[in-house]
Amino acid sequence: MHRAQILLDPQQHRALRELAKRQGRSISSVVREMINNQLVRLKEEQDRLVRQHMAVIDRIRDHKKALLDKRKGRPVAVDIVKIIEENRDERNGIIVESGRQSGD
Repeated sequence: MHRAQILLDPQQHRALRELAKRQGRSISSVVREMINNQLVRLKEEQDRLVRQHMAVIDRIRDHKKALLDKRKGRPVAVDIVKIIEENRDERNGIIVESGRQSGD
């Protein structure tokens, strides 16, 4: 085990002390269990997000396959970098124009 010191406000310490007393445990034991439970929840949430992102990637992959099947294997000829740059330029123009109008 590693020693770690933390500062608790009086209300936190009082609540932990009462909980530990009711359970017949030390405050350290209660805090370790709380930290472990939170770490498990955070890991589960992280895993859920990874699964969610992977599902999105799978849907994109399926959509791409469906498009290629519909087009009989011919890829869609678009320049995604160009589209992104055009959208960025348009957005930047709107922001600049909005700043000019609010400055009048």
